[in-house]
Amino acid sequence: MQTLIDITQVKNYTVKRYVDENGQNYFSCNCIYSKTNCIQRGVPCKHTLSVLFTQGDCSKWEKLRELYAKDFNIKSKSDAEIPLAKGLRQNNPQIVEWFNQTRKAKNV
Repeated sequence: MQTLIDITQVKNYTVKRYVDENGQNYFSCNCIYSKTNCIQRGVPCKHTLSVLFTQGDCSKWEKLRELYAKDFNIKSKSDAEIPLAKGLRQNNPQIVEWFNQTRKAKNV
């Protein structure tokens, strides 16, 4: 059973955070991408990612994925979002270090 913990408005969408009996967090967003494209890519939508990593500020998340694409020579921002999001969620030391340094240096 999952318990609703909080609800965050991001742009015109609602991101909900649930916790199950084992303490595992689950997120859901009511945007169309969270039910289609995100499942195929294996990462949450940008609204959920912005809640997780930029206090719900989508423009900051978009800036971070743009910088990640540039720093790692990835052609598209959406292609960069996959390794960035997975690395942050899995606490990959290289990606977490890049994230922390970039946020400070670029004031994102």
